[in-house]
Amino acid sequence: MAHRIAHPLHPGKLATVITAHGDLAVATSGTAERGAHILNPNHGTPASTYASLTPSRPRLTMTGHQATAAFARGDGAQDWVGTLDSSEAPSVLPDD
Repeated sequence: MAHRIAHPLHPGKLATVITAHGDLAVATSGTAERGAHILNPNHGTPASTYASLTPSRPRLTMTGHQATAAFARGDGAQDWVGTLDSSEAPSVLPDD
């Protein structure tokens, strides 16, 4: 199955396509649909390290939560996602 990931900085374009064999949940957190709506919990300001971040894991509920947590985390998010079971997280930076 192919999961198409919208580009957060170029409406109507794709950032990437994730191809999966078997069960795989994909969830994107970012600014494309709702703008800067995820806050950095340490500062209370909009998270700005990424324009989007898309983890993929075996279960959708946890994947969605982890996408938002990683996006809010900012610096260190890729390292944190890498510690999760069967996870990777393509991302787009705000400067494209």
